[in-house]
Amino acid sequence: MAPRLKPLKDEKEISQVPVTEPVLVEIALPPSGLEQEPPADGQQQQKPIVREPEQQDDGGAAKLQRDLETMKAADKLRQDEVTRERKRADDAIKQVQERDRQLADERAHREQAVTDNITSALSGAQAEQASAEQEYVAAAQNQDYAAMAKAQSKISRAAAKVLNYEAAAAELDDRRKAAEIDSQRRPQPQAPQPVDVVTAINTNPGLMQTERDWLLKHQEVLVDRKKGILMEAAYIRAVDAGHSRGTDEYFKFLDRELGFSKPPPKTEERTDDEEESTIMAAPVSRDNVSPSNGQAQASSRVVLTPEMREFCKSMGITETSYAQNYLKLKQEKKNNPDKFRS
Repeated sequence: MAPRLKPLKDEKEISQVPVTEPVLVEIALPPSGLEQEPPADGQQQQKPIVREPEQQDDGGAAKLQRDLETMKAADKLRQDEVTRERKRADDAIKQVQERDRQLADERAHREQAVTDNITSALSGAQAEQASAEQEYVAAAQNQDYAAMAKAQSKISRAAAKVLNYEAAAAELDDRRKAAEIDSQRRPQPQAPQPVDVVTAINTNPGLMQTERDWLLKHQEVLVDRKKGILMEAAYIRAVDAGHSRGTDEYFKFLDRELGFSKPPPKTEERTDDEEESTIMAAPVSRDNVSPSNGQAQASSRVVLTPEMREFCKSMGITETSYAQNYLKLKQEKKNNPDKFRS
């Protein structure tokens, strides 16, 4: 026997339940929005049932409109997420460019300091060589051979220093030129390029293989934004009708809803219990009383399956919001059953 689910109202509590498990969502509804239970024994009055006036629906257009309105908020959240992702990508590129600039500045400062040191040392060695040569000339004029030998030794040492510093300066200049060439050849960071539809479908880990095959045949639902919204609305109706993802009946339902195939001939009407095989709602209770007006505050419960919760997560819809929309659709079916007959 499956364990009894605990009714949860707060979105934070719901989020603590793993997505792979079902969750029982309890929604508080206004007393006039749902059909009330019959009064208990001893009660003399029954509150009237408040129903919305029936509206004419030409070919299911109103039903589709309701589904589209339900998906508007999710579509906006998705667009906002795309904008945030683009901004994060741009910020990452700017950070890389700024880091490269800082590293280049630090490298230039270090190289300049080394260049200054080499230049200063080279000037000193050249001055030392010139002074030793003058000493040698003076010693030769005085025929002081010992002084001449000493000056010659100084000239040799200074000349060796000059050669070393000149070689170091030439090597530093070569490294600077090589760094400039490497910087010019290095590719600049670019914003991530959009992935083509086929690659996106084949690399999406959340899709079944049957779903990949279906999407490859109907890529327009991913390319055209309007058709994508219609696809999301059709998905909700498919799950509400009891179809499991990836099954033949599930894809046949989507094909009919999206106009990819002709609807089947009308058969005997299905009962509400048959249409609600995956999501169950508890009867309306009147155990919550609003302190402001003393009226009964209705509540209802909806079991969201793991597939429904995964869909809410992927679309950015809160699970309580999804449950509220489901209850509204269920009440609309009861108030206007003619609208939902196929």
